[in-house]
Amino acid sequence: MKKRILLISLALLVAISLVAVGCAKPAPTPTPTPTPQGQFKFTFSSAYAPPPQRHAVMFELFMEEVTKRSGGQITFETFYGGAMGTVVEQLALVRDGTVDMVEIPLGANPTEMPINSVFEGGALFGPKDPMVYSKIERMYLDAFPEIDRQNMDNNVKTVYIFPWGPLELMSTSPIQSLADLKGKKVMIWGYWYPKAFESICGVMSTPAYERYMNMKLGVGDVDVMPDGAFYDNKMYEVAPYHTAIPLSGKCNGRVFINLDSWNELTPEIQEIIMEVGKEMETVHAEYLVKYEAMCRKYFEDSGVVLYEMSEADAKAWVGLLPDIGAEWAEKAEAAGYPGWELVQFVQDAAEDMGFEWPRRWAVR
Repeated sequence: MKKRILLISLALLVAISLVAVGCAKPAPTPTPTPTPQGQFKFTFSSAYAPPPQRHAVMFELFMEEVTKRSGGQITFETFYGGAMGTVVEQLALVRDGTVDMVEIPLGANPTEMPINSVFEGGALFGPKDPMVYSKIERMYLDAFPEIDRQNMDNNVKTVYIFPWGPLELMSTSPIQSLADLKGKKVMIWGYWYPKAFESICGVMSTPAYERYMNMKLGVGDVDVMPDGAFYDNKMYEVAPYHTAIPLSGKCNGRVFINLDSWNELTPEIQEIIMEVGKEMETVHAEYLVKYEAMCRKYFEDSGVVLYEMSEADAKAWVGLLPDIGAEWAEKAEAAGYPGWELVQFVQDAAEDMGFEWPRRWAVR
């Protein structure tokens, strides 16, 4: 299956013209079509735009493979572009059974799901390769089954995890070094990643869809996103400088299924869904590596100037920060999870894969 999906995804990469993907207009909820007994028509909701948006392409491959392996017992009806609800409403949609499956960026529901990706707060400046941090993410989810409690509390089950891509900078003026960030207004989202910038420059908590106009009007100077998101939002039109930074990769999301819907399935169908989901974790990461490289080439061909922050600056950067990993671990412990163990687990796993941390986090 993996080879087949990779071939399909590569074909899609070649076929998709590099045209930025806009937000899909909300679609009315259709009248459900009766499903034959023993068959299930699952509704799938996402705040992402529909294909060719990079993640949506992978969601479609997942659903296609589940339908194929189940012999048509599972089919899907999809709602993209926030047609069923905003990004922060997706969890409630699947928890309450309004839809059967959703994808959720983990930072969207910090109260309901306090243990997000360890790489987002507990282990910043980690591996940037989606293949590496996605694999480690799966390792710690399997090693610490108690993390699944937050899923049970929200009436959902993880189908598969997916990476978002490494974070980089696009800016209105050159950012060649750490010193160049001083005095800049950085647009970023979430709780943990902004902490990496607060000791250096100004931080603006800004939704992605507002950043293009903010940059154009001079409200913001620097945008922090993966290359695929820069491309989708056409940031290269208003930010002609790109800087690769050492911040880390971002395991941004999960595909969840409603537990009631899950419990209606036979063990055989459940096994198919989980098998395809775990295979997709690798396929999704491999696809992103190729997609991000293609976007970077497009930026260069469009006249964007490319820089890369030095290793010396990376070490200087982490030296300016408080122990953010310790704060993440303490918050996790307060919520009843093994926060300190989690941070050390992912750092050790990355080192076992050959990664050298510029700083160890959660030291006590």
